[in-house]
Amino acid sequence: MGTTKTAKKSSGLSSVPFKTAKQYKRAKAARSTYGKAKKKATKQLKASTKTAAKALRRQLPAKRLRFRLLAVVYILLITFAAATAVALAQRNQHQRVADPFSAGQQTAAGFTLYYPARLPDTYQIDAASLTTVQQTIVNMRLGNGNNATITVTQQRPPTGFKFDTLYSTFGNRQSFKVKLGTVTSGTIDDGRTYLSSLVTPDNTWILMSSANQLPQKDLELIFGNLEATKPD
Repeated sequence: MGTTKTAKKSSGLSSVPFKTAKQYKRAKAARSTYGKAKKKATKQLKASTKTAAKALRRQLPAKRLRFRLLAVVYILLITFAAATAVALAQRNQHQRVADPFSAGQQTAAGFTLYYPARLPDTYQIDAASLTTVQQTIVNMRLGNGNNATITVTQQRPPTGFKFDTLYSTFGNRQSFKVKLGTVTSGTIDDGRTYLSSLVTPDNTWILMSSANQLPQKDLELIFGNLEATKPD
């Protein structure tokens, strides 16, 4: 009968009797192969985990950046919506003005007449002020009930008139643009009169004068809302 061999504790094998030394060697070799495979698998798992962790760390800043960008865009949209709502509310507070000119007045003038479709809250058109001078100049007054009056005149520019020469006499001259062109403002008569001038695309010269300098926002509102009268 063959000899029976028992594995030693140091071999890492359980104390199971083997009938032959060959069986023992095979079992020992299998155990060694298993140990090596386990170590390799553990090493690969650690490497994979480390790679995945690095990839996640690289992705996190990008995700945080995208989140921050989305938050900024969201805040900007809310701010824009709020500003638009305020602007519309302020716009609706200004008085809407009906066309004060009749078809007869428009025809008699012989050039396009304009009127401010919106006015600062305290202003209104003085209907009694609509007059024509020598069939060439049309006058209109805007008042606010507090002795502040704006006189508006409209006419065809005189032939060969040099606007640059006129504007060079303005004190504290400034300009701003509206849909009908460029408005030039300044003081004349040694500062006693504040004058604003605009020539429309269809060649109507509009002058607004007042005893005091008007707030810039009021000027921009009046000139920015000038509309051509429409004959009935």
